Amino acid sequence: MDNAFTECIHSFSKNLREADDVAPELRNKFFFMCDNKEQLPPQSSKETIDAFLASLVSVINLNTGSPLQVEALGYLFKFIKNGKTLISLLNIDE
Repeated sequence: MDNAFTECIHSFSKNLREADDVAPELRNKFFFMCDNKEQLPPQSSKETIDAFLASLVSVINLNTGSPLQVEALGYLFKFIKNGKTLISLLNIDE
């Protein structure tokens, strides 16, 4: 499921970049996978992490005041809280 989650993250991110929107089926798949995971796959690349965070932030910004915004905020905080990959990224000097 890790590869499917990573592929979903990149598809979701690409759709947002190209159209500022995502098909409901892809959005539902992305949120379903977020709901069933506690953190990103352990060996996630920086690009995957960036795509994941950017996707959630975009959903939050594009859906102000909606239940979708609240759901995306919940996933953002869940993954930051549980994700060693995300937390370790904060300590990287570039």
